[in-house]
Amino acid sequence: MLGKKILHIILRLSGGGVEKQLFNLSLAQKKYGYDVNIIVYHWCKNCEKLSNFGIKIYHIKSYKYYSLKSVYSLYQYQKEINPQLSISWTPTIDFFVFICSSLNKTLFVVNERTSWLCYEKFSLINFKGELIKTSITHNYIIFRLTN
Repeated sequence: MLGKKILHIILRLSGGGVEKQLFNLSLAQKKYGYDVNIIVYHWCKNCEKLSNFGIKIYHIKSYKYYSLKSVYSLYQYQKEINPQLSISWTPTIDFFVFICSSLNKTLFVVNERTSWLCYEKFSLINFKGELIKTSITHNYIIFRLTN
C-alpha cells in the first residue's frame, strides 16, 4: 500500500479540464488525509486557493519547462518532497517527470487523456525489455518503476 504523500506535476492550474480535475482531486485527497504537493511552472489564482486549503504548491520559476534549470528544479523539489507517488498531468513534461522519478527512485504515473485510437497498435518496452501494459478501454498508460 502506498503512503499518503502525493506529488502532482502540471504546467499550470488555470484553464480547462485537466487543471480543474487536478484542482478538485487535490482538495478531495487533502480532505481524506493525504499530504498533497503540487509543482507548477506558472503561478495563478488557483495556486493561492489550494495553498489556503493547506496544499503545498511549489513554483518552478521558468517559462521554459524543457530548460536544464527547470528539469533540475523539478528533480530537487521531488527529492525534497520525497513522495510515495508522483503524477504527471501534462504530456509536455512527462519525459522530465520520468527522468527525475528514475533518478529519485520514485513511483510515478503519467496521465494521458486522448482517444483510444492513438494506441490501437501501441506497445512499450521498458529498460529491462519487458512489455509495459497499456489500457485502451480506460484511456491511460501507467509506468511503474521498480527497484
